[in-house]
Amino acid sequence: MQSPTLVARIKAETGLTVSNSTDQHLLTGLLNRYRPDGAGLERILSDQGIEGAVRTRIKKVFEVAAPSWNAGDLYFVISRFDPLDQESTESIAKIHLNGIKKLADFIGDVEVSGVISKLKLMRYPPAGAVQRSDVSDMMYECLTDFLAKLQPDRHELFMLKEALYFMANDYFLMAYMLWPAVQLSEDVGDALDSYFDIWRHGIKLDYFANWIVTAKPGRQA
Repeated sequence: MQSPTLVARIKAETGLTVSNSTDQHLLTGLLNRYRPDGAGLERILSDQGIEGAVRTRIKKVFEVAAPSWNAGDLYFVISRFDPLDQESTESIAKIHLNGIKKLADFIGDVEVSGVISKLKLMRYPPAGAVQRSDVSDMMYECLTDFLAKLQPDRHELFMLKEALYFMANDYFLMAYMLWPAVQLSEDVGDALDSYFDIWRHGIKLDYFANWIVTAKPGRQA
């Protein structure tokens, strides 16, 4: 017997009728009903194939945020982060930046790829170094441009884009969770996998003049 489609499972669970991925705005806030630990996700997402891989990533976000959960929280937030030493922080940051460069190269964003190639990761910026926001803005635009180019009918899981974005108001985290459904070539592969570690550890990347970047872990428990 063939299992119900994702659309049918969402209908049975919520009463919402979503005809295709263009109705994704109707599902904003859907995942909040499964807080704090993700119990019940199996009613809308199977554990098989691509869908199972996406569910596993969503469940990881639930598990990390659960200890910080308050009933009134609109978004998934982490109030205290697990301890992380500076060496590990910088290692995660390097992997993340290399992943964004992979994505930029894949979509032909020469500007972002060139900027990341110039970045120098330092523990502390030089005295008086001027902070700049345009680097992070360019990386954000690189990701959103890429997501906008994906055809909405690529996979039915794409109807969850808004629901996943709304979890933490974070396009990078949404893309991490949905990545198995993107099904890109090996050229880009696991480009966004490291973002989960950036998020779960609250790692903050700051950019400065002369292509300097620093990485600091979030406030620890």
